[in-house]
Amino acid sequence: MFSVTAAERADRMAARTRRAVIEAGELVPARLGMTLPLAEYDQTTRLAPGLRRDQPARGLSMDQQGRAAAWLRAWDSQGPHRTGTEGDHAGADWVAAEAAAMGAAVTVESFLFDRLDPGECYLEIGGARIAGVPVFDAPPTSGVVGQLGVPDGIAVAGLAPWAVYTGEYRRLREAGQHRALVIRCSGAKPGLGLLNAEQFRTAYGAPAIHIDTGPILADGQPAR
Repeated sequence: MFSVTAAERADRMAARTRRAVIEAGELVPARLGMTLPLAEYDQTTRLAPGLRRDQPARGLSMDQQGRAAAWLRAWDSQGPHRTGTEGDHAGADWVAAEAAAMGAAVTVESFLFDRLDPGECYLEIGGARIAGVPVFDAPPTSGVVGQLGVPDGIAVAGLAPWAVYTGEYRRLREAGQHRALVIRCSGAKPGLGLLNAEQFRTAYGAPAIHIDTGPILADGQPAR
């Protein structure tokens, strides 16, 4: 017999993060919270019209392309940049150092904020656990008992990240017949393509988690 447990715990904690404030002419916001002087932004991050991201950057010198590639490698090597993590701190320090090297005046500001850190979140089938990630605008739970894919059980749905912006997704979340929801991430590539928590401050629907596209779940399996 197979069994499934969907367990989630979210603790509210105070975390600290910091950001680099760069004072050097006109600033243009870039992805990942970086700000760069306008000239550097034009040279390194803007794509030429009609250029695909997997093509060399036309109009840039080899030196400029090399610098852009080095920046991306450095940023990627810092690990996840979730706010308040070591990767976030490393990213702020790195941006500050790069800007200072260009002659900018840089100030590093620190501030406190609240963050939800999920505890264990998984499906357990026959004693084997499948790691999951909470749906952050769904209510937490210490466990749900039922059967997979049956009314009044645990619903299973394959959803892509953009499904969150459809009315169908909200209707699925608000359907009252299931006790919990397992989302099998079905994005353009295998793995965990998480859906945005658009209602983070007002959780709704049944408890829900994400799992990746790999596991095969059969309707009617006993679940806990």
